[in-house]
Amino acid sequence: MLIFFLDHAKSQRLIDHDPCLFNKEAEYKSSRDILITFAREFLSGIGDVTKHLGYLGYTVTQKQTHLEEFDYAIKNLAVDLRCGVRLTRVVEMLTNNFSLSCKLRVPAVSRLQKIYNTDMALASLEAAGCTGVKDKFPSKDVVDGHREQTLGLLWTIIFKFQISVIVSESRLLEEISYLQRSLKVRMQLDKNHRIGTEFIAETQEEMKKVSGLPDLTDRVLALLKLWALFTCAHYGVEVDNLTVSFSDGRALCLLLHHYYPDLLPLELVNWQTTQNLPTCDANLDDSLDDSFTEQTYTDTVDKEEYNRRLALERENFTVFLDKVVFLYIIFIVS
Repeated sequence: MLIFFLDHAKSQRLIDHDPCLFNKEAEYKSSRDILITFAREFLSGIGDVTKHLGYLGYTVTQKQTHLEEFDYAIKNLAVDLRCGVRLTRVVEMLTNNFSLSCKLRVPAVSRLQKIYNTDMALASLEAAGCTGVKDKFPSKDVVDGHREQTLGLLWTIIFKFQISVIVSESRLLEEISYLQRSLKVRMQLDKNHRIGTEFIAETQEEMKKVSGLPDLTDRVLALLKLWALFTCAHYGVEVDNLTVSFSDGRALCLLLHHYYPDLLPLELVNWQTTQNLPTCDANLDDSLDDSFTEQTYTDTVDKEEYNRRLALERENFTVFLDKVVFLYIIFIVS
């Protein structure tokens, strides 16, 4: 009766994380072996007990496989996703489709096996709504441990499946509305404020476009950009996208300062960065999907000045990270 219950619990996934039924170091790793051994030791002369159980309608099928004993813990992001098994497991948990693992090639020893496993995970992501993920993040890049591509894939998964859980669309709309009113008041008080009525008109049009987006993830991402745009506009910093506009650290520092001014005062923000070099010719594409544009100094820009501003950008990120860690510690201990 105990074995029947455990078999049923395992086959029906009564426990969400689906633990192993047998210990990894156990001598027997199937219900049939347990029953036969038990019958041989204590029920002499009965023969194959599983046949008798079959007459009663109970077919013993549970057998622990190598895949069930696989250690899914990620200890090193640079190498642990390259086999495709852990990535497939992530997709299974997010899509609630646990039929993928049985199709994997485990253990994945060769490169072809790893590519096959990764392709299966990417195909499932495509089917779940991550359009273009196979073309943008080829499986060979993940298998080869390409850092930027792997991180990009993980962020794509987060944006698709978790952004609506982390961020509330309604609260984001309320905050944007408040920031709009606050910005209008600041414009009335300061006639020389660099953000003018044209900016407000343009953002109103953009708000209308955002409300018409059918996909929730796309709406939330667009609203996040608008939230950052309105917040940083209070301090005269333009935010055109969620990539290049954050590459010098100013936007991140200003977002933290706006809500925690005592934690990160404006005096700690370095305003001179490579983005506002007078003769910088970098092409700052405003696409949300484009990667960071690497700016380099030209013949018309002094190399020492460029390096100085680059160092100031690093200081912005250092200050931001230090303050975020401090804020997190306060949150934990409070």
